[in-house]
Amino acid sequence: MLKIIVSALFLFSFKIFAQESKPIDVLENRNQLANKIPQYTCNEEGLVVVEIIVDKKGIVIDAYVKEKESTTTAECLIKEAIKAAYHTRWSPCSTCNEKQIGTVRYNFDLKG
Repeated sequence: MLKIIVSALFLFSFKIFAQESKPIDVLENRNQLANKIPQYTCNEEGLVVVEIIVDKKGIVIDAYVKEKESTTTAECLIKEAIKAAYHTRWSPCSTCNEKQIGTVRYNFDLKG
């Protein structure tokens, strides 16, 4: 059984998503409107940490892997994590910075 746990860290707020991708906590000044669970396309596991930049409209405008914080270098996991991060949508925030930086963590786990 495949388990994928997703969490997002923005500034001082923390948002966790269980296997069903349901939020447990609320992101400060933002609500998550849509998220995408990454596809599991290979027989690899590990944590992929993706830094994202979100504009005032709530759209992810840039995403890249944080290699030092990730526990895997598997390209298949990295590719899917970045693709999923780009598909995450947040509520608009007129009082937020023009570009808000955050981190999305995708834990690919083959156990379960």
